[in-house]
Amino acid sequence: MNGNRQSRPEVTLRDILFAVFRHRKKAAAFFLFVMTATIVITFLTPRTYLSKSKLFVRLGRENAMLDSAATLGNNPVVAVPSSRESEINSVAEMLASRAILERVVDELGPETVLDDRTQGMSEQSAREGGVAQWLQETGNQARNWASGVVDSLRSAVSSSSLTPRDQALELLVKTLTAEPVRKSNVVLVTYEARQPELAKQVVASAVNAYLEQHVRLNRTRGTHEFFAEHTKRLGDELERLEGELGNLKTTTGLTSVDEQRTQIVARIGRLEDELLTAQAARVEAETKVAALRAKLAELPKEQVLETNTGIGNQGTDLIREKFFALQVAEREAASIYTANHPKLQMVRGELAEAARIMDEQEPTRTEVKTAPDASYEQTRLALIAEEPLLEALQAKTASLEKQLADVRGSLETLNANEIRITHLKREIDLCEADYRKYAANLEEARIDQAMETERMSNISVVQPASFEPRAIRPRRALNLALGLLVAVGGALGVALCADYLQRSSSVPGSSEDSPKRPDVAESPRRSMDAPALAGRG
Repeated sequence: MNGNRQSRPEVTLRDILFAVFRHRKKAAAFFLFVMTATIVITFLTPRTYLSKSKLFVRLGRENAMLDSAATLGNNPVVAVPSSRESEINSVAEMLASRAILERVVDELGPETVLDDRTQGMSEQSAREGGVAQWLQETGNQARNWASGVVDSLRSAVSSSSLTPRDQALELLVKTLTAEPVRKSNVVLVTYEARQPELAKQVVASAVNAYLEQHVRLNRTRGTHEFFAEHTKRLGDELERLEGELGNLKTTTGLTSVDEQRTQIVARIGRLEDELLTAQAARVEAETKVAALRAKLAELPKEQVLETNTGIGNQGTDLIREKFFALQVAEREAASIYTANHPKLQMVRGELAEAARIMDEQEPTRTEVKTAPDASYEQTRLALIAEEPLLEALQAKTASLEKQLADVRGSLETLNANEIRITHLKREIDLCEADYRKYAANLEEARIDQAMETERMSNISVVQPASFEPRAIRPRRALNLALGLLVAVGGALGVALCADYLQRSSSVPGSSEDSPKRPDVAESPRRSMDAPALAGRG
């Protein structure tokens, strides 16, 4: 095998040129076919224009703070996302979402988006002339025929055809792209169209629609109205509680609870001391009065100075004289009147009564001379002196007890009022704290609403939708250069392959294998061509 490899001759440039010359028609046909196809495709392919827009995603209120409704009652919480890449990817996904593209279709109109292909080709045909224009028109007819066939097939397969709006939406879904730029905070939005103006309009409309949606999605609807309503309600409640506290202080006269409590406690202590002193003095006075009354009850009120016995009774003497006078009057009346006369009866009745009284009287009496007892008088005077003191002490004790009860009642009232005041102050503190929280959140909501109105967000348009009059496809110079390269290389390959196949199928040594060229027929090199080309195969 090694011997065969060593004996195999090498292919030279002369052999290649000879093969090309020998199969020049085939090579030329392939060259013309490739170049014609390249030219036709290059000039038939509609021009495609690209519009770009770049969005810069920075840290802002949307991702540095939680929503005001979520932080109610708490301090603001920093909520930086764990990955900036995820945030940027979210922006790219939402920007190319169906909702954004629907707004673009509604803004520009389905006809504008769908007529882009026809208008683009018409404008291109107008710019081209001569053969290019003829090629363009021919290509348009072929493309329209193919589109009709495709639409017919779609209608046959699908039970219901898409509306122009849905067709435009599907076109935007396929052609509009939004992707993050690697290792950056930038999102690139691109759209390809047959018209540069339309490409710019679609990108600009998509960016504007997303900016509006971004501001709306990162803010909670109705938070400003919610916090405004509750802030007003808490403000009214706080004002009511403060008014109630002021009225309570005015009614109770409380200014400083601790100072007033100190005064009341000191007054209670003083009254208790006075009451103890008065009670002790009253007990002493009561004991003294009781002792004087007991002693006074034991002592005689009077003492006998002298006693005289046998002394006539003046009263009895007077009664006796009256009796004698009545007897005389009775005799006179008896001499004048009859026994049944009323006057006589009256005199006799008086006479009988006087006789009865006179019988009851002693004929003699004893006269006793007495005088007040000195000890009794001293005790009585001492009792008279002590009783007012006792009454005064009793009145003082009762007054002190009443004052002490009143002061203790004042202390109880003070404590009750203090509890009410403390309760009101607690309610005021809680209400004020809630009011401050709601007011702070209301301000945050107001700022969010103002930012939403002004469309302020953490998305900045670094590059607006660009207008690029130079088409990105087709690249005619590049296509023609590549076509020329493929045509030349392919023609050379066709010639070599044809020569190889011809030599492989021919019988060695036959006259048909030798070319009819007198200039090279006798060349000693010819005998080496066949094995050399066979070795290449």
